Order: sequence, then C-alpha cells, then structure tokens
Amino acid sequence: MRMMVSFTFDPADREQITPLAPQARERITELREAGRLDALYLAANGANGWLVFRGDDEGAMRRDAESLPHRPFMRGMTYTPLRD
Repeated sequence: MRMMVSFTFDPADREQITPLAPQARERITELREAGRLDALYLAANGANGWLVFRGDDEGAMRRDAESLPHRPFMRGMTYTPLRD
C-alpha cells in the first residue's frame, strides 16, 4: 500500500525550520533505507511538499509522517491512498 502526504510550510516559520534540516535528512534516509518512503518532492519555492510512503497499513504510514522533525511546521497535511 502507498500513500501520498501533501503539506505546506508557512514562510514565516523558515527560521525555525532551517535548523531542523540535519535531523530531517537523517530521518528521511532512515525511512528510505527501510523501504517506507518512496519519494519526497518540494516545490521550487519551498512552500509545498509531497511525500509518498509505503507500508502495510494507513496507520503505519501516518505514524511515519508524524515522525518527521519538521512535522510541527507541516500545515494542512492531507493523506491520500494511492493505487499500486
């Protein structure tokens, strides 16, 4: 099963988000190596993002999304199951 997570970042939060980049890269690498994150896309302006998770169930993929260091700043998160 796969799920797309869409979100936005508020530019006003940039000063708080930037210092979290090293932890975010580490967590994203862990999820990719575990086969639980297929893709991460960020818009050119850095305000919108999309993640594609892979997992056994929706709850596990939501927990993976919630585990990201930037999560407190990821606004308007939507979870969309994808066809395989």
